[in-house]
Amino acid sequence: MTIPYLDLARTRARIDAQLQERWRRILDTNSFVLGPEVKEFEHSFADYLDVDACAGLANGTDAS
Repeated sequence: MTIPYLDLARTRARIDAQLQERWRRILDTNSFVLGPEVKEFEHSFADYLDVDACAGLANGTDAS
């Protein structure tokens, strides 16, 4: 029996329609840099971490 380490296809299947709609909107408005979705992510992630603020960055090198 093979147990997959991480089954992203199964996880994605539950939210695929929402992902497609959001991704289409981001691409149509070119808002993937400093757009409303980025701001929403930063606020939501800061709330999740229980901190005042956070900044979404491209990668770990940008963060250092």
